[in-house]
Amino acid sequence: MKKLAAVAIGLALSPVFVAQNAFSQDLFEFQVYDADLVPRGEWEIDLHVSHMQKGTTVSDRTVLPTNGQTHLAIEITRGYAEEFEMGGYALFARRNNGALEFAGIRLRPRFKAPGAWNLPVGLSLSFEFGWPKSQYEVNASTLEIRPIIDKSFGRWYIGINPLITRALRGPDAAGGLEFEPAARIAVDFLADQLDVGVQYFGAMGPLRGFLPPSEQTHFLNPNAEVSLGKDRVLNLGIAIGLTNAAEKVIFTSRLGWVF
Repeated sequence: MKKLAAVAIGLALSPVFVAQNAFSQDLFEFQVYDADLVPRGEWEIDLHVSHMQKGTTVSDRTVLPTNGQTHLAIEITRGYAEEFEMGGYALFARRNNGALEFAGIRLRPRFKAPGAWNLPVGLSLSFEFGWPKSQYEVNASTLEIRPIIDKSFGRWYIGINPLITRALRGPDAAGGLEFEPAARIAVDFLADQLDVGVQYFGAMGPLRGFLPPSEQTHFLNPNAEVSLGKDRVLNLGIAIGLTNAAEKVIFTSRLGWVF
């Protein structure tokens, strides 16, 4: 498993990518991952809920306007080794007081850099395969490659997730890869019972040439994370869209526990 983790991380971080087209920011999960995995033999359940208080008002090909939508992602992860975990998601959405409807599934294997590397930062890597419904993503299957780099400095924490995404099947499948960076900075309070910080999420377009700034999406997500006891956390925040292409106000939350 250590060799497999090393090969996966090495290949994904090597500069072998090409890209042409783009697809947009994920609206089901507002989370910057830290490098640690779920411990071997344990499970983690996360409930991600986001509400588009001020979203888009026109359709984008098959994708419906997001204004008033509420998204739910149920994420279940199991740790299988010190360097490997497997996660899966079930996605649901509610549109403008309608019924809750199925919106897709995702699978996410994640590898962590072996401890023998003695790196000065935390480093892990996930590959997320998605099969969304067309009302929420124009492409029928997608891939997200997420390098995860983080570091703690006393009470301060910094995490960076420079995502690479692409369509595997659908109208954008021939387009290649795009860049969706994410980052988080936070500070701990109350003996690790509360941290307060801000997250950034962006969708900048193809690696070969970014979209014009007006067509990119950028969010700032001030948030607070509180411990609810051993291995249970609640994160609450507001994502604020910074461009015309982005939703303007999204209420975000995540409830997670390990057992």
